[in-house]
Amino acid sequence: MVTNKLDSLTCSKNQIIRALKSLPASVNLPTDERASELSEVRIAQEIAQDIANLNEYWKFIQEYSNKSVIALVGMVNAGKSALGNLLLRQSESGTFEEAPVRETAKASQAELDQQTFIID
Repeated sequence: MVTNKLDSLTCSKNQIIRALKSLPASVNLPTDERASELSEVRIAQEIAQDIANLNEYWKFIQEYSNKSVIALVGMVNAGKSALGNLLLRQSESGTFEEAPVRETAKASQAELDQQTFIID
């Protein structure tokens, strides 16, 4: 079932990339509300960046498509780090460290009941 969804999403991704590649390198846009003058705006670099971002995101989708994802979000000092450390079976000095503002640099992976989870 995951493969069918990925195949469908791959087709959609490829259609989006084809559409982005078909855009012109620049467009003429109005310079004011009255549209009395037009100014050329180059969009080729933004288009290339959008395609690169889409491909990078696609790698993430393919890598994690068969895994469950647990996102730990909530109020400050609500126990998100403690829960993450418990799930990952790590101490406080592990992935989720105590600090005024916590941010994990990278999602962590854990095996629970023979199923792989991504915890971020």
